[in-house]
Amino acid sequence: MSEYKNQKVLNGQKQAVKRGDTILKDGKSSDIVIPILGPSGVGKSTFINTLVGRNEMKVGHDLRACTTKIQHTIVNNPRNTDQRLVIVDTPSFDIIDVGDIEILRQFSVWLATS
Repeated sequence: MSEYKNQKVLNGQKQAVKRGDTILKDGKSSDIVIPILGPSGVGKSTFINTLVGRNEMKVGHDLRACTTKIQHTIVNNPRNTDQRLVIVDTPSFDIIDVGDIEILRQFSVWLATS
């Protein structure tokens, strides 16, 4: 059995979706997507939890990577009630056992399917 469950097309390119990939199932064209990027241990997940005012993201307490898959949370845009802010917690590009190409694939799949 293939590890890919289906393929989505974005700008004429097929994006392979693997089992376990995170997608935003109820994405809206009015959503504002804000990816949070950075190396391991800098506080990306903590920043997101502080920003949204609740503990949505699992937080590590050392310099090892805690986030290994794309995660997102949605909050209402305080300046425009017709919009949502989709805050995306991304894995670091320095996770040795996942690899940069896999992280880029996860993020491109998330964007293409959301």
